[in-house]
Amino acid sequence: MIPDQGLRYAVSKTNPYRYHVYMDRCHVTSNEASDIDKYTVSATLQHGSIFEMENCQISDNTMQGGISLRLERVSQTNTPMGHRILNNEFTYNKQGNGIVDVRSQSNTGNPEDTVQIYGNLVMHNSPKDTESTLGVRETYVNVESNIVYNNTGKRAFFVEQRYIPYQSQFCSANVIAYNLGQVINEKYSIEVGATGVHFRNNVIQNPANDYEINALQFGKSDIINATHNWWGITSAQRIGESLRDSEIVIGYPDIIFEPYLYNSQPHVQSSE
Repeated sequence: MIPDQGLRYAVSKTNPYRYHVYMDRCHVTSNEASDIDKYTVSATLQHGSIFEMENCQISDNTMQGGISLRLERVSQTNTPMGHRILNNEFTYNKQGNGIVDVRSQSNTGNPEDTVQIYGNLVMHNSPKDTESTLGVRETYVNVESNIVYNNTGKRAFFVEQRYIPYQSQFCSANVIAYNLGQVINEKYSIEVGATGVHFRNNVIQNPANDYEINALQFGKSDIINATHNWWGITSAQRIGESLRDSEIVIGYPDIIFEPYLYNSQPHVQSSE
């Protein structure tokens, strides 16, 4: 790759056309950037364009993140679109804004796009201490069958949806294990500011962190569904102590974790 460049794609706000941006079997490896604004893979989309990234290897880069996806809506008539990040490898990247960093620029409450993050291998990455390994803001997301293992940074998975309407979404069949948060006294594996995301059939086992899930306060008294997961332990008391919710901070959402799995294999005997 050309030094300080990576891959960048942007659709202008003044361009009336819709584009389908598709990456398949690309290798983006061993890039370094002296400019903090350089991204390994960056896509900024408007006007209902679609982004898909499959079977790519993003490894050993010292740039801003693995994939930075910005979804900018410029009118209320835009049709929500589906984007996919499937079966990629993100390994040994460091000093970035987040390995998979997806953000919508809208705070109007309009229907938003959905991003599917499926089947990715996300291991041994070191984003900046202020950024999460997987981060999704103000867009709907389904996160399924990913391995998120042995990463540092702020959180292993962060999702926040303050301005868009409630919609049911899933974080399921993932392995989120042995990640280490870098914020002193705030080492959380997962941080959630969206009650529409349901956590089910995951392995969530990060013993070096203070809490496995931190439920953010955002003006809603709903619950976060985190049932049927394996937490690396079988004691309901210890699992409850690993969840930072209304039991710890008044006004936070409740995290419901029972019934829970007794081993790391999905769809097996639970505490129900």
